Amino acid sequence: AMGEWRTAATYFDALRSVLVASGVQEQQDGGGEEEADVTVTEETWDEDRESELRSQLQRQRGYVAAGWRREYESNASKYWHRFYRRHRTNFFKDRHYLDKTFPELADDTDFRADAERNVYRGDSDDGPPQWLAGSAEAAEAPVLVDIGCGVGNTVFPLLEVNSRLRAVALDFAKSAIEELKEHGAYPGLSESGRLHAEVFDAAKDPIPAVVSQIGGADVCIVLFCLSAVPAESHATVIEKAAKCLRRGGRLLFRDYGRFDMAQMRFRGKQNRLAENFYVRSDGTCSYFFTLEEIDALCTAAGLRKMELSNIARKFVNRETGVERRRRWVHAKYEKPMDAPTAIDVA
Repeated sequence: AMGEWRTAATYFDALRSVLVASGVQEQQDGGGEEEADVTVTEETWDEDRESELRSQLQRQRGYVAAGWRREYESNASKYWHRFYRRHRTNFFKDRHYLDKTFPELADDTDFRADAERNVYRGDSDDGPPQWLAGSAEAAEAPVLVDIGCGVGNTVFPLLEVNSRLRAVALDFAKSAIEELKEHGAYPGLSESGRLHAEVFDAAKDPIPAVVSQIGGADVCIVLFCLSAVPAESHATVIEKAAKCLRRGGRLLFRDYGRFDMAQMRFRGKQNRLAENFYVRSDGTCSYFFTLEEIDALCTAAGLRKMELSNIARKFVNRETGVERRRRWVHAKYEKPMDAPTAIDVA
């Protein structure tokens, strides 16, 4: 029986690879980089198109059974742990576009959240954590907190392009953090005090002590992460991201937008857990956001809007002609300089 199960699992993995390659099943990530052999066109969606897509969504009927909904929502980290244990580093591509999308992350900028910073910034009597100790330069380095880091597809490219950046990488999937630490660059980055990684469930866990010890972050990045948890947890995740920031720090955000191709392909009671929240065949989940939802979440967390927009792109495979029409929410918010606390991880 075990041998039959493994044969079936291998078969479905192979089938899934074919579907992804053909464009029949979308890849779960996206948001910036161009792909080989694919033509990318920027699109503007008018009200007529949105009305048409809204009508299509209304034809989705039914929901996943309540018991299974509780299972998927309560154990999101378990399913993402299984996802990374199976796919390891072979699913998502490295995001080499982020230093252009968010100039704060580029090596030729000197963005730091708070001009008051010129020494170690933590409140701990024990001094800075070992991974960030050792030099005045380290104390002056811009700090990034990556919530939902996965296997490092964001943090490794950024540390490569920005030689001064130091990062804390967090994810609720244990296998993702294990894979990140197996990356060839991790030992050197860790030993030099440029990268620390640990398991953290932003919907359930207290903010890791290391964030307080280093005095908070100049930038907190949340990419294709908030969509993985149910709507009831969205406010908690964004509040914790805001608490990680120093005054003047910035939250950089991208995630799936309402009417994205992936949402339109889901089917009612087979996939729908709640309005605009779905489960995939592997147990991982995805929510699809509007601009108004993201603005409400960030404003409630005490952040000030800098950028907020939809990104719509059409991808056409030159060889097969298969089209993918994707939509994401892009946002940038800032923690005000008059915020009650510079950092609060309580």
